[in-house]
Amino acid sequence: GMKGNLNLHPRACEAAYAAEAARKQGKFWPFHDKLFAADFRKETTSFNSLARDSGLDLARFKADSLEISTMVKVHSDIAQGGRLRVYATPTLFLNRRPVTSINPQTVRVLITQLLQEAAQVH
Repeated sequence: GMKGNLNLHPRACEAAYAAEAARKQGKFWPFHDKLFAADFRKETTSFNSLARDSGLDLARFKADSLEISTMVKVHSDIAQGGRLRVYATPTLFLNRRPVTSINPQTVRVLITQLLQEAAQVH
């Protein structure tokens, strides 16, 4: 993957390509869930095995993972994240403003405030 100053998981780019390849087959969420549940310390765990378990067409999955359009999409997402100052997941935005805390209390207060502001405008 691209070398940034971010400490990405060593296989983060590879995982992002794999997830985008799954999306191209309309199976992003099943693949995503298997990816997050997977134990990558196990020798048997691979993106291909997760793809197979998610019901993906494996040949197409492998081809799509290496497709230039897949890499471009992932890196444009990363670049957009950089422009939006998104350096961690999850990052939450309310009315286009990044929310520094995703503590439910804080978020509830901010949403209430935004709703009150919106009510005053009309």
